[in-house]
Amino acid sequence: MSWHIEHIGGNCPVQAEGFAFGHPFYFRARGSSWTFEVYDSEGTTVIFDQWEPWGDAPFDAGWMPEEEAQAIVMRCIGKFGESQKTETPAGGNSPGLP
Repeated sequence: MSWHIEHIGGNCPVQAEGFAFGHPFYFRARGSSWTFEVYDSEGTTVIFDQWEPWGDAPFDAGWMPEEEAQAIVMRCIGKFGESQKTETPAGGNSPGLP
């Protein structure tokens, strides 16, 4: 399995945690932007990160719909996989998510 989302949801911030290609990741949307970080296998050093502004108002990102957050996480996992020269996230699962 290439990826696994352990948790996604919440408001102010919207957060997601899981694993991508054996590395822990953390997603956070708050204020007017979101961040996605992948850590080394010990979970201490960021080895990949993405950031983008999101929404039109100052606090829109904190109210991002869960489906949008999941789509962003999947896109970021794909980019991380490409950076590792490995397969894309098609082989994962996310229990409890549509």
